[in-house]
Amino acid sequence: MFFPPIPLIRQQHIMKKLAASGAFDAEHAVTFQEAGVINPQAFCAITKKLLKSGMIVSCLDGRYYIGSGKTAK
Repeated sequence: MFFPPIPLIRQQHIMKKLAASGAFDAEHAVTFQEAGVINPQAFCAITKKLLKSGMIVSCLDGRYYIGSGKTAK
């Protein structure tokens, strides 16, 4: 049985949208909605995984930017 790689697709979607928004540091951080992430409240576990790995960083005001995690670019 085949299961689509939804977590990977979602992860790539978030990273691409943050990069396109120029969110590479706290000064330029954006909300998922501002970045154009589709359905920003969906798949919270994927967001938590990205945060834990350091691929994205959360600001206190709910904005995010791309971190320096080992696979972040």
